[in-house]
Amino acid sequence: MLFKILVGLMVLLGGLFLIIKKRDPRTLWLGWSFGGFLSLFFLVVILLLEQMEWTRAIIVVSAFLGIVLLFTPLLTFLMFLYNGIRVIQKEGFRFANTLTIGVFCKQKVKKIAMKS
Repeated sequence: MLFKILVGLMVLLGGLFLIIKKRDPRTLWLGWSFGGFLSLFFLVVILLLEQMEWTRAIIVVSAFLGIVLLFTPLLTFLMFLYNGIRVIQKEGFRFANTLTIGVFCKQKVKKIAMKS
């Protein structure tokens, strides 16, 4: 029963986080809702791991950490690309803004490749 309540609260806080993120992303409530969601998420994970055998729990945790470490560089690159495109949309297409996503570097490499 407690597990179902915690999962329900986690889903509610996750939904609250998404609603606040969409409406006003610069409020302190966004951080509080995300912190509550994360704390409940880890509490649910701990409750699930307590019910498993220790060897399975270690395998699950290490697999999760491996996946996180595998996708962190990709997600970081995509985040910088997305933010660079947003900067260009908001501030216009200028040389300083193109450096944020590497468009200038791509154009230079293309010109050098065409000369040779």
